[in-house]
Amino acid sequence: MSKKRTYCEDDVKQAAAIFYLEGSYRKAAQKTGFPVSTLFYWANNREEWDATIDRIRTEKNEELDALYTELIKKATEELRDRLEHGDCHFDPKTKEIQRVPIKAKDMAVIQAVVFDKRQLLRNLPTSRTERTTVNKLEDLKRRVAALAKPRLLDGECERIED
Repeated sequence: MSKKRTYCEDDVKQAAAIFYLEGSYRKAAQKTGFPVSTLFYWANNREEWDATIDRIRTEKNEELDALYTELIKKATEELRDRLEHGDCHFDPKTKEIQRVPIKAKDMAVIQAVVFDKRQLLRNLPTSRTERTTVNKLEDLKRRVAALAKPRLLDGECERIED
């Protein structure tokens, strides 16, 4: 006769956390000592499992957001430095690093990308579609023509005689 083990809510939360961080039921079972079948059951039937996964996912996303924000800040500072003082290039003749102005083409690409990203952050359009009066009239003409076409209806009909 097998002895049935009793688990508490903290066991479920611990297993869910380890599962999320390891990405594997097998690894979570090894680390916790709980059977894989128990972990499958919890994952499909216990609210604490989903709540723990959601909480950890949110925490990890906040950590990543902070890291990405710091990377963006550093990259922006470097970009500003390069725009103001030029790119660093090694001169083999003098064996020194020299600042060389950024090429206009590269600067234009940088400006376009930064502008588009700023527009997205502000929920503003990044491009424009021109619609002339002629385009609008052509659209209207197509719609009216489509409405004027006779349509066949599927189904049965019966003739009514007076």
